[in-house]
Amino acid sequence: MISCSFGMNVWYVPKPGVNLFSLIIADMKGYYICAENSQVKLTRDDIIVGTGVREGKSLYKMNMHVVKPAVVCLTSAVNPKSDQLQFWHERFCHQNQEYVQEFLHQEGVNVQLDEYFCEACAYGKSHRQLFHSRTCRASKPREIIHADVCGPMEELSLRGM
Repeated sequence: MISCSFGMNVWYVPKPGVNLFSLIIADMKGYYICAENSQVKLTRDDIIVGTGVREGKSLYKMNMHVVKPAVVCLTSAVNPKSDQLQFWHERFCHQNQEYVQEFLHQEGVNVQLDEYFCEACAYGKSHRQLFHSRTCRASKPREIIHADVCGPMEELSLRGM
């Protein structure tokens, strides 16, 4: 970090090696910031979501981590097909249908077992067709020559070719 002064305190960060967190944006989004005794606390709804310690004269090093919510919504809108297993199979990125059904059962979501053929899964598991048998086969060495031909090349090789 390079400090410049043109009559005011300005920080110039050409390529930051760390993430920067804006307390002003956090304040605008409804977070409460309390800074005292070289420490900062970031709260929302009376719950501390981040803390930090001042380093230097103008930066706080924040201790942040991702908090997993206690409740997860599986869907936000009712879909007419949401009671079908194929709908959830597609929502869970084409996981095994038995696994999806077992998971949903544990979460209290009842689904109808349907014998739907998933075309996307079939394409994903398919292999390409074999090459056709050759009509012309060589009977002795160097009778048929295969070569990749290209050029002239725009860039010189390491040896100048």
